[in-house]
Amino acid sequence: MTGERETMQLIRQAIRQGRLKEPMRGGDLNKVLGITWGGTFLAKHCLGTDSSTARFVPTPAGFIVSRIHTSVPSAPCRSRA
Repeated sequence: MTGERETMQLIRQAIRQGRLKEPMRGGDLNKVLGITWGGTFLAKHCLGTDSSTARFVPTPAGFIVSRIHTSVPSAPCRSRA
């Protein structure tokens, strides 16, 4: 199983390589990374969930990778599969 740190490295690498576009949805992660839990990962690590590992900012079109990791609440976070 892939850990959080490795998953984030794979996401950032896929973005740099142009295989994953921002904003992204859970289905995009599943397709690019070959996983089945992309939507859960995005929702769990989203700003506004009081998570100390917030890594994504929700937008109407999907999620973007947070450039500043913080747990400061923002817009409500909902899974966007």
